[in-house]
Amino acid sequence: MEEKELIKTLKDKYKWSETQIRLGLRAKFKCEYCGKDLLKNIDDYKLWQVDHIRPKSKQGNDDCNNLAISCRQCNVNFKSNYFPMNKNTENMSRQELIDVFKKYIIERRQNASMELSEMRDIIGKLKKITGNE
Repeated sequence: MEEKELIKTLKDKYKWSETQIRLGLRAKFKCEYCGKDLLKNIDDYKLWQVDHIRPKSKQGNDDCNNLAISCRQCNVNFKSNYFPMNKNTENMSRQELIDVFKKYIIERRQNASMELSEMRDIIGKLKKITGNE
């Protein structure tokens, strides 16, 4: 099959948009923030989202240079509408902005992981006390 036929199949049969296809190809179908392979399995595929690097609420647009493939965890749970508005970010390239968000998301994930570990310890102790082990 040729490229046009393959794209037509994705659009017609699977209801992908041209934008989703182009963004997916550019990102190698991986979350551009954490690297999760969004075609690895159905659970990961269902996490696929298109993120506005610069949120619309911060004067972002729908141009492909402002869009990134993201997993739901990175986009909704960790990045959300975060955008550091300052002189440095105004002139950053697309990749430089993605790198800023990668660092931010890694920090948020590490903090969430530490919180989860603490919660597990507390719940483990609570289970022992209540006899619900």
